[in-house]
Amino acid sequence: MVTEMDENIARMELLTSDRKGTMAYGFPPLDEAILNCDSLLRLSYDGLTEDHLPFILSARFFAGRSSLNLQDDVFEELKSTGHLNSVGRDTLVAAIKDYNKRHLREEYYNRMHNDHIIRAIEMIEGGLGKLLLDHAYAPERFSIADYPWYFQPTSREY
Repeated sequence: MVTEMDENIARMELLTSDRKGTMAYGFPPLDEAILNCDSLLRLSYDGLTEDHLPFILSARFFAGRSSLNLQDDVFEELKSTGHLNSVGRDTLVAAIKDYNKRHLREEYYNRMHNDHIIRAIEMIEGGLGKLLLDHAYAPERFSIADYPWYFQPTSREY
């Protein structure tokens, strides 16, 4: 159980780290991602140009991901075998139950968050993600002019 708890603590530290924290997988802290998204939004209101391309391609926007993945195997085994109430003092049992309650709540929020992300991705199918993928696929042929929704408020896609 202690190993699972250490793994869960490490995952939560990853999620709550700040700008100076070590980020695995190249994901930025949430505050950096929000700042970059706000900057991109301001640029899109002003009208994007080729000059903005370096920022668009290098800024880290995507902080949301399914990274909680908390462990609960030991708790489930203790509960299903009836040994949960015999692990020790009542305060320990209460602490374990409270920890599991938090785990279930975080798991619920994580699923809900993932659902929101999936819906948002479906809504912006032709948005920033497409622009980034197109640039990665053929940077030599890439032109921001091919994406009118970023700089022409009168375009249908805007």
